[in-house]
Amino acid sequence: MKWIAATPSLDQHPDRVAICYLARRFNLEPVLILKLYQQGIVTEKTIADFLYPSITHLYDPFLLPDIKKAVYRIIRAIQNKEKILIFGDYDADGMTATALLYEGLHFFGASVTTQLPLRSEGYGLSASCVENLPSDISLVITVDNGSSAHPAMQVAKQRGIDVIVTDHHEVLGEHPTCHAFVNPKRKDNTYPNTDLCGAGVAFKVVQALHELAKLDWHKHMWNYIEFATIATIADLMPLTGENRVITWLGLQKMNRSPSPVLNKLFSLLRLSKIDSTTIGFQIAPLFNACGRIDDPNLACEILKSKSALEIELRQLLEINQKRKRLTKEQFSRIEKRMIDEQLHQKRVIIIQDDFHAGLIGILASRIAERFRKPAIVMTNNGVASARSVQGSSEYVINFV
Repeated sequence: MKWIAATPSLDQHPDRVAICYLARRFNLEPVLILKLYQQGIVTEKTIADFLYPSITHLYDPFLLPDIKKAVYRIIRAIQNKEKILIFGDYDADGMTATALLYEGLHFFGASVTTQLPLRSEGYGLSASCVENLPSDISLVITVDNGSSAHPAMQVAKQRGIDVIVTDHHEVLGEHPTCHAFVNPKRKDNTYPNTDLCGAGVAFKVVQALHELAKLDWHKHMWNYIEFATIATIADLMPLTGENRVITWLGLQKMNRSPSPVLNKLFSLLRLSKIDSTTIGFQIAPLFNACGRIDDPNLACEILKSKSALEIELRQLLEINQKRKRLTKEQFSRIEKRMIDEQLHQKRVIIIQDDFHAGLIGILASRIAERFRKPAIVMTNNGVASARSVQGSSEYVINFV
């Protein structure tokens, strides 16, 4: 058997002359330009855009569906001094998206509060949540959720509450009957980047508000880019196109002049350089842990704060350590049962116990990775999480 290279080497490449020219043009080794060629980056402009991301590469936010309706309603609420609630999610994307939009609305003088659900309350804006809202709330803005919150929309309509949904998840059914539905996954979407995270969509809403107010987005963007970057990495969004621009700029900001809260957090973690690895494995887990086993509103309040106390940040570290300890203890019980009950011989591994509901996704992922079989981990209350062998997706099922 003879192995054949999938792509030609530089010496045999049909565009060798062009590659060498571009290498001299950008003062790079030809082999680096060859690698870019292999990714479809083949012109001076696309190479320059890749090597030197700029704020000018961000797309026009008004290409997003319904965003004009959303920002005009927000502006009216601010002018009329209406009470606004931002409703987020209990993961790192939801927390940062909530804090980001809060910062943007607060900048424009809005009367705004935030709320994130506990994991035990379930994902997304629910009908019961809307029923229990204070009577003075007239506008609800969801971030990182809401695309399938149809019962909540019905209750909001009955109560005379307008809802703006900003989300990035797949739209599996009918659009929610809300005032505005901003989601790049809509079938009628015209926005070039369909891979924005929840905080990325919130980032574009804030950008639209600034542009309508004729403010210099190049200047104000730096107040929001860090949270959009953390969320893009934490939510495992593709780091290409606009997402790569957002993370490039956000990492620059975090390494050069981080916001006071993040600066304290980086110091506490003893991080001298911030990159996608430190965010993915050291920073994002702190917020995700809070959402898994504690109150995500705690982490969100820290992100919203201009001067979080060290004791508050240490609480996040302690929650994450507790999450690690619980995960280790519960996975040890799983390993024992796997041996005692020969569960590893099953085609699909299904296991139920008094597991912490916030950890079943992690446990299912570890089982699938360890035993190379699909896994379903279920609590005694009937909540289950399923993971494939690749571990690329988490499916949460409630059998109650």
